Amino acid sequence: MWVSVNQVVPVGVRVQTVKRVLAAAARVMPRYAYSEISVAFVTDAVSRRLNRQYRRIDHPTDVLSFSERDSRIRMSRQPGYLGEIIIAMPHTARQARRLGHTLRHEITILLIHGFLHLVGYDHSRRADAQRMIRLEQRIFRQIQSPEH
Repeated sequence: MWVSVNQVVPVGVRVQTVKRVLAAAARVMPRYAYSEISVAFVTDAVSRRLNRQYRRIDHPTDVLSFSERDSRIRMSRQPGYLGEIIIAMPHTARQARRLGHTLRHEITILLIHGFLHLVGYDHSRRADAQRMIRLEQRIFRQIQSPEH
């Protein structure tokens, strides 16, 4: 798994942690082991603008995923490129405090969630949401296992 990280705002989590989380996701879903993902940590204003532009929702959100395979315009010429995960840091920090999570824990959850969207999972229907939650939990356990 190749991961590029763009920190538009301070993150408070090491780039190596981001890479480790996405590598764990690829271990659970090995067909994506040789894929590439871009991750951007942005402001709430950027998140709001993107959310409004692409989802018609006029407020910031914690995570957005832009899948290469769903895009009409190719972001990359690389065949293994999955897309981009965008995390709004101020929103995520507030959410972590509200939920009683550390920032690292919250970012881990959002990276896993974003990854699953990139590879085609969705939670618009109840059965799909349950399938996605099970996969998120499986990947999270992979990260927490002592051998990794």
